[in-house]
Amino acid sequence: MNSPFIIGLASMLLVNILPDPEPIGTFEITAYCPCEICCGALADGITYTGGYAEEGRTIAVDPDIIPLGTVVEIDGHRYIAEDIGGGIDGREIDLFFCSHEDALEWGRQNHEVYLVK
Repeated sequence: MNSPFIIGLASMLLVNILPDPEPIGTFEITAYCPCEICCGALADGITYTGGYAEEGRTIAVDPDIIPLGTVVEIDGHRYIAEDIGGGIDGREIDLFFCSHEDALEWGRQNHEVYLVK
């Protein structure tokens, strides 16, 4: 069985060697952290895909729109769709932050999102 650390390390390496992205439209980008307020009573920092959520890498998506494991680019930074969220529906993405304060500071923003093939 792969550990969350190994999964995360492999994901980080893949993000940096993938080709140029293709635009997929404007999404509403919100933010979350591993606290009970954002993730409920079972908050533990483990993503739906089984790895540890990491700021600057992990996003939560609607898997019907962006499949889990997909790499996307937002404002020149590449993220991996590793999580899902009960509040994520359609053209919405939730960025993972380590702290609740940073997640609140992000707020809600609209950004162009690019698919990295």
